[in-house]
Amino acid sequence: MSKVTIQRVKIKELPINEVTSHSVFQPHKIKDKDGNLLFNDKGIFSTKIFGKFGKCSCGARTKPGICQYCGTRVLNKRRVPNFYISFKGMLDIPYLQIDIPDFADYQLVDDILNYRGFLYDGEYVEFNLTTLNLTDFDKDKVLIGKDAIFYLGGTEEWYNAQVHDKLSIPHTSLRKITIQRGSYFLGNLNTIFVDILKQKKAIQNILNTQETVVDVFHELDAKRIILAKIHEVYDGLFDMLVKGKKSILAREIIGQGVTGCIRAVITNNFDISEDVALLGKYFIKTLYPKLFDKFTNTNGITDITALNKYLRDNEYYILINRQPTIGALSILGMIPVFSDKEEDKYVMQLNPIITCGLGGDYDGDCLAAIALYTKAACMEAKSLLPSVNYIEGSNGSIRNCIPEDLQYTMQKLYDEGKGNEIDRLLM
Repeated sequence: MSKVTIQRVKIKELPINEVTSHSVFQPHKIKDKDGNLLFNDKGIFSTKIFGKFGKCSCGARTKPGICQYCGTRVLNKRRVPNFYISFKGMLDIPYLQIDIPDFADYQLVDDILNYRGFLYDGEYVEFNLTTLNLTDFDKDKVLIGKDAIFYLGGTEEWYNAQVHDKLSIPHTSLRKITIQRGSYFLGNLNTIFVDILKQKKAIQNILNTQETVVDVFHELDAKRIILAKIHEVYDGLFDMLVKGKKSILAREIIGQGVTGCIRAVITNNFDISEDVALLGKYFIKTLYPKLFDKFTNTNGITDITALNKYLRDNEYYILINRQPTIGALSILGMIPVFSDKEEDKYVMQLNPIITCGLGGDYDGDCLAAIALYTKAACMEAKSLLPSVNYIEGSNGSIRNCIPEDLQYTMQKLYDEGKGNEIDRLLM
């Protein structure tokens, strides 16, 4: 996989790009006399917000701007604006990856920022309506969100760097409505956006209440729900990127169907053999297209257990390499094993002891894996297995040092008083 940096984008506040209504269509009328859909002017399909590329609805305007006749916004495909839902003054959205805090446990801070729980008398309490009796708590002692972070020792500067107040919305060309037999289907992503806008209104109603004190648990619950929906949006957008045939993920990160080569981020797994590369199930079709067809039924379900047995019984091997180093001494043979776990889908897992020979570690490094199909090629790869070939990628010398990741793990276990685990790692 090419190195990817996820940046924290600051969306400029521009009312023309803001979606404010959860209504999809114009009130009381869905189509005009010509059968065209009439969308709400401030909704997730508004032509006044998202417009059209190239020309407006009536064809009178072709340059970027608003048509004076039909009111449609004309956009340039190369300069698509950042469309958004704003939560300014009512909700702080944490970035997907927050900076590691020095004042509290990372998971605790992440849970508080996502309103999964609250502090009560200085102790964290998970917000679970099935197990908690909210009448047991003095609401004056309940701290949520920003107040809870400050209580733990977080600063205003740190907090402001971890949150934003605008949720980006893709252009309508990427999330179209489908029509079947006269019925309209928004699709999962559009439905989530509508739900988020409805929940935003609920938060507004809570914060605008005429009562002197806002019910802290109502506020916590509303914000927890909306942030969970926002994470669903992130998952949906990632799905969109993965499934798009021309996307960067499909072309660069996940694999190359033509060459039988895949590239994947490597993660460490101390429990597998040094000769095994544990691969995500997504890679099966790229590495072994014929076997994918053989072990996949008509319902699209692949028998991964049977596939792994076939690969093992017939002694299939792959070559791995840390690109762009393509020298012979930087290539290792590996035994391919596929994982059926969803969380392993896009990664390659290796025992950390082998990465010294590749000069790699586990902070986002990627390796290429190439499938071998002939018996002769696989037998040659067998001689390159790490268990018989611990080599230095640059000069071919034997590498017998403890890898950096293993040293870090051992130190962590030692600090936690888990010496028996260190023995297990060194066995």
